Amino acid sequence: SPTKKSSSQGDDDESHHHPPGAANLVGHKQPVVSSRHCPVFFTVPSSKRKRPPSAEEASSDSESDGGGDGEPEYATLVALGDKRGFVTVWSTKSSRPLFKMQCSESRCAVTDISWGLVRSSKGDGDDSLVMIVSLLDGFIVALHFSIPTEVGGGRLLSAEKTKRIFRVKYGIDDGGKRLVDDSGPALIENALQFTMEMETADSDDDNGTDSSKASAQREQHNI
Repeated sequence: SPTKKSSSQGDDDESHHHPPGAANLVGHKQPVVSSRHCPVFFTVPSSKRKRPPSAEEASSDSESDGGGDGEPEYATLVALGDKRGFVTVWSTKSSRPLFKMQCSESRCAVTDISWGLVRSSKGDGDDSLVMIVSLLDGFIVALHFSIPTEVGGGRLLSAEKTKRIFRVKYGIDDGGKRLVDDSGPALIENALQFTMEMETADSDDDNGTDSSKASAQREQHNI
């Protein structure tokens, strides 16, 4: 019969099957009613890497900005809030939550979650994250996470590697312009607002056309 793996080994193997930026989020008993991705990426500690570190990664886990066109290995965080006020924080490099807390004494629902990055004023790299949780009973909870000890062991990914991820994974260059034309149907959240935006865009186009015509007429008149 096959040998049964220990739970810790099984968790590590399971996390290694996930592609970069993906996670298996299992743990809430109540329905999840709110979620928020952390807007920053983190380096992956050597103990959690699914492949041997490259030369640039091996030089320092505090990360150097090397070249290369491939997608760097990285970790992201996501926070989930459920109907009873529990909040969990997950890393894409772990099959278990990094953090779990009952944020509501009255066990009411989490209505929203927001992340914020706090830079060290000393410039020593001692940065941190702040997560704000709002609850249905009107209370707001602020949680502080130290980097790297409370975010899975990784430090902030460099700006150069972050840009490379967006370029390789999503086709977005440094200026925010998409490198591929994948425009699709617009997502309409409010019909009235969408109509007003379309009318404004059409009006701007008409004004631009009229200005071009007027300019051309002035040039012909001068000639």
